[in-house]
Amino acid sequence: MDQNDIDRINSKIIDRLTDREVIYCVSMMIQKLAENQMEDDELSDIMEKLDYDVAVSDNDIDVYYDDAMEGWVYKNEDDEVSDVFDNFEQAAEAACEEFDIDPYEYTQEVLEHWIVSDFLAKKLEEHGEPVAFDLYGMDVWGRTCSNQSISQDGVMREIAEDMEILHGQRYSWE
Repeated sequence: MDQNDIDRINSKIIDRLTDREVIYCVSMMIQKLAENQMEDDELSDIMEKLDYDVAVSDNDIDVYYDDAMEGWVYKNEDDEVSDVFDNFEQAAEAACEEFDIDPYEYTQEVLEHWIVSDFLAKKLEEHGEPVAFDLYGMDVWGRTCSNQSISQDGVMREIAEDMEILHGQRYSWE
């Protein structure tokens, strides 16, 4: 089996994951809610995404996974290793706070809004995606890309890899 065959298999697996967990596009509804409820803090979670990756890289801060410490860390102002964090976003957010970096200068516009399953909402949040939980009874993902199938989004592949459902992984959905 060559790499093209593996890529086709993985693409089908990610398509299945997307079909199972992404429910419905609600972009128009969210837009109308935002127009009518300007002070609704619930909507602010999915209107833009703070891009901590760009914030730390633009400021030459190395946030990395430390195998020995089993978590995400960065070098603080004294060039010592920071506390250990569960994920990149938490470590990068702490680094921005310590180095007095305004993360709001590094935002991505949310282009689409999708109702997703509770399971996918939690996974998306773990990967730094903008998610509003229980927004009028729905979990809504603020997607920062458009013009391609959701199953082609890098975050969906990352989630599939984390779930170990791709070709050759422990729980493969082949």
